[in-house]
Order: sequence, then C-alpha cells, then structure tokens
Amino acid sequence: MNQRFCSWQDRSRKIQRAISFVVAFTFWLIPAGVHAQDTAALKFRESFAYAPYMYRNTNANGAAASVPQGYIPTLLKYLSDDHGIKIDYVEVPRNRLESAFQLRKLDGAILSERWVTDPGKFVFTQPLGLYRTVIYTSDMPSTDLVPLASLKSQYVCARRGYRYPNLDLLWEANNLIRVDFTEEKLQLEGLISERCQYAVMDEAIGRWYARRHFPGHTLTIVSEESRVPLTLGFHREKSHYAELFDSTIRRLRANGELAILQRVFGVIPYSENQNQTQ
Repeated sequence: MNQRFCSWQDRSRKIQRAISFVVAFTFWLIPAGVHAQDTAALKFRESFAYAPYMYRNTNANGAAASVPQGYIPTLLKYLSDDHGIKIDYVEVPRNRLESAFQLRKLDGAILSERWVTDPGKFVFTQPLGLYRTVIYTSDMPSTDLVPLASLKSQYVCARRGYRYPNLDLLWEANNLIRVDFTEEKLQLEGLISERCQYAVMDEAIGRWYARRHFPGHTLTIVSEESRVPLTLGFHREKSHYAELFDSTIRRLRANGELAILQRVFGVIPYSENQNQTQ
C-alpha cells in the first residue's frame, strides 16, 4: 500500500511539473507572439486621391477598390512579398499627420524631410523619384519657364493644408491670391473653369489627372516652385521598415523593374545631380 501511495505521489509530482512547464512556456510565448505581430504589421498612411502615387479605383457602381493602387502601393507590395510584412492602410488627414505618428497610429507615409517640422523624428528612404512642384496654366502654348517671382496679381489653385516653401514667400508680396481645394483633380477643375489663372502641384500628378479627366485641355508649365526627392518617412522607432524597404528598392533598381514602374505610372526618375530646388 505504501509503495503504491509513493508511486502515485511521484506520478502526481511529474504531472504537476509538466503542467507548470506548459503554463510557463505559454506565458513566455504570448509576448513573443504579440511582438512578432507588431513588427509584421506596417501601419501606412493612405493618401487620398494622390495619383499616380496612391489612389483607389472605383467600379461602375462607384464602390472603391478594397486596397489602394498606384506607384507606392505597388512598391509596398514588393516589400510585403520580400519580407513577409503585412501592410495596413490608415486614413489620416494631412493636418493630423505628425500627431498620428506621435500617437503611434502611423508607422510610415509618403513623406519628405522638407514637409515635416521635426525631421529628426523620422527615418527617410532612398529617393523613389523626383517630386517636382510646378505652376500650371491651361490651354496656352508651351513657353520658356519664368521666375516664380514674376507671377503677380493672379489667383492660384492650391491644395488645402499644403505648404509651398518658395511660393509661400510671395503670396502677400506679389499680391497672389490662394484658392484652396481638397485634391489636385479639383485644382485642375478650378484652373480649367478659370476660377484661377494658375495651379500649383506636383508635375506627375497634374499630367496623370489631365490625361484621364481633361483630355480636351492642355497643361503648360510656366514656372517651377520646388523639387525634392520622393521618399517614404518612417517613425524613428520603426527604422527597420526603412531598411527593409531600401533593400527591396535596391533589388528593383538593379533588375530594371523600378524604371519600368516609373514609366508605367509617369513618375519622374531621380538622379543625384538634380538640384532639390531651382
């Protein structure tokens, strides 16, 4: 009887030790699993109506596509395939962009160090193209570019919430009147309907919308406002995303796919000898 009791006690202790080990191992795994999921899900800002860089197509019923299309989502899909990173697109208004990063609601966005108040809080990728902000006019013959300061006493269609580093110095001094719109397509509508004499926007964006929505009209560049490298910006604590993204871009640049995508979407290639502002 005594031997049976001892044997039962031994088995009981072994079972308890096994249970304790399983419980401890499970609790050890939980934070590891959460951490792995956090690092695999990239919260990226969706930029509204920002073709060719990012946009959503709609079907015949007006319903939007399930995921964004465009140059940047295509590159992010390559990032996802290369490194197994899930991309979560987050809608954040432009005027809340930096606060969304601060509150950890965003990990990354289409962003230049020229567009934020404190670039030190971000890590920026290698250039993905040239973001060239120009002054468009409509239905005029092509002409040589004129200095920005020569534009005076005119209405200019601008995008609400955007800063224009060189044009911002001229609004009051040159008696230029800024008319704000919520997206570039509406800016072009304002230009073509003569609500404005000029529209200020990225060159590739203007060309994209003009070809698809205003085929009977021509856009003419009369001046250049600024140029910066087109980059993605990531919160400094998420710098590993920038490193992984850059590795994908190096691969696409080496095999020629990046150049093909730039031609398909009408993105201006970037080269080191291009001045950032002219």
